[in-house]
Amino acid sequence: MNNKTNEMKLEPTIKEMDEMVVVGLECRTSMTEMQKNNPIHGLWMDFMSLENSIPFRKDNNVTYGFCYDENKETGEFVYAAAVEVEKVDQLSDKLVTKTIPAQRYLVFTHKGLISELGKTFGYIFEAWLPQSNYEVVSSASFELYGERFLGPDNDQSETDIYIPIK
Repeated sequence: MNNKTNEMKLEPTIKEMDEMVVVGLECRTSMTEMQKNNPIHGLWMDFMSLENSIPFRKDNNVTYGFCYDENKETGEFVYAAAVEVEKVDQLSDKLVTKTIPAQRYLVFTHKGLISELGKTFGYIFEAWLPQSNYEVVSSASFELYGERFLGPDNDQSETDIYIPIK
């Protein structure tokens, strides 16, 4: 971790979330692949061209980035760019539907550029969580991009990071 990451003083809130049904695009990747090609960036570009055509969207101002199905042996995981929907009906074949179960989360707020998001995740998992009494569970974690997200290159942007806990 660099000095900036060591200086972070993020304090999460705890939030209970109801079950969500989301629709989006997904890809299987790994941290190694992310450093080489960043397939998630391309996934977001593809998703942004489709998101306004997704019917029954709950909130036009909110999108999500989900991580799930992590394989600890290979380091692979599935990442999905998605929106929450009220119901699923007549979707493009490219889109996938996933039900995110009701869950309790630690919610951290990343402030700044999206290119710095990995540093915030590093702080959460390498510094904050090991010193806490919280136990992360094997469920989807996600980023919430809402009205405080001002764009990937805006250093005033805020992105909420939801980490599932017992």
